[in-house]
Amino acid sequence: MKPKKYINFKPEIAANYCTEWETDKYILIRDIGPHDVYKTVTNAAEWVVKNIVKRLGNRKLYYIDSNERTDQLLIHDGKFAGFATGGPDDGR
Repeated sequence: MKPKKYINFKPEIAANYCTEWETDKYILIRDIGPHDVYKTVTNAAEWVVKNIVKRLGNRKLYYIDSNERTDQLLIHDGKFAGFATGGPDDGR
């Protein structure tokens, strides 16, 4: 799957990420920066969830952060609700 870039015209509030993998259980995105222009997915988590939630459905949302660590963005009622450590290969 070719990465798709999501670039916002207001980088001071947005993260720049691409979709790495998509299954019927989850979507995995990658934080691609550059971080001197865009916020990280971690620091713009509310914005990221708001922009992907319609596409997500009942699936989980994982992300590879700027340090190459995979974690989960938790979502409740269509809004960002926190973080969980580990990626989809951890049985989540």
